[in-house]
Order: sequence, then structure tokens, then C-alpha cells
Amino acid sequence: MPLFPPQIAPQYLGVDVAALNGGQNQTLGAGTVYLYEVEIPVAVTITGFKYRAGNAATGYVNGAIYTAAGALVAGSDTGAITNQSITTNVSFSYPTPFTIGPGVYFLAFGVDLNTDTFIALVSQTGGQILSRARVATNTVVTPGSTQTMPATTGTILSNNTKMPAFSFPLSGGI
Repeated sequence: MPLFPPQIAPQYLGVDVAALNGGQNQTLGAGTVYLYEVEIPVAVTITGFKYRAGNAATGYVNGAIYTAAGALVAGSDTGAITNQSITTNVSFSYPTPFTIGPGVYFLAFGVDLNTDTFIALVSQTGGQILSRARVATNTVVTPGSTQTMPATTGTILSNNTKMPAFSFPLSGGI
């Protein structure tokens, strides 16, 4: 018998807060890069990016993945995705899916305006703590239709206030 059992591949990578009690329309900080920490036990191939837009979403969103050290994973920045104007699921497919190996990563979500709303989980005063939620001190670069995610996160800070619902679909996942 092997010392360690085989690792099971995740079915998706994401913040599934839309299904949780407390998921609601929230505005996010303009230029802020929201981070969600995940551990990946085996190599996975990422095929896309999804999120849930709220009402009056007029700006742009980027998705990306960062290493635990805060470096942008090559090929993971989606580029500026135009928001939809009505509450809807927004899907992006990478033209070229990419593979990342086992390790700790930060899934990232960046917005250009503080007027758009997104489905997000909000921490309750004196209640739940968003333990995997973080924010980067480096911000979205050149907000607008040509915005990109920063090459590094800068300092990674706690974010106990809110976390948008987003995910990165995987090849062979759900």
C-alpha cells in the first residue's frame, strides 16, 4: 500500500458564495484586486472564468490567478471583460487553456468602477470571518476597456468585509 493515497483533482476552482446564505448585490472597490486562497493537490487545466454580475454593471472585470508568492500566473489574466447591464452570469473562455501544478494559489477578481454591483458574500459584524479572502495592495492597471491585472499582488492583506462570487472552470470539471 502506498504511503500516501492518490490526490483527487478538484472539480472547479472558485468562490461559491452565491449559493451561501448572505450572498447579495454589493459594490466593490474600484481598481481593487480581490483574492481568494486555494490549495490545488494535482495539476489542473483552466478553461475559463465566470462571475455573477449584479444590477447596473457597466464597467469591466478581469480574472487572473497568482502564485502564493504573489506573481501573476502566465496566461491567466482574462483581459477586460465587459459587464452586463442586468443581473446575469458572465462567462469567459480562454482562447488557450493553461495548466497549473499543485500548490497554493490566489484566485483574483479585479474591477474598474465602484458603481457596479456583483453577487458577493459580506462578513457580518461580530460573525463570520472570511478566512480565505484577501486583497492585493497593487491595483488593476489602467482601468477601463484595456485594463490588466498587476504583474504582482504587492502586499497581501486580510479582507474581512466582502468577497465576490467567481470561479475558474476546469477541463473535466463541473
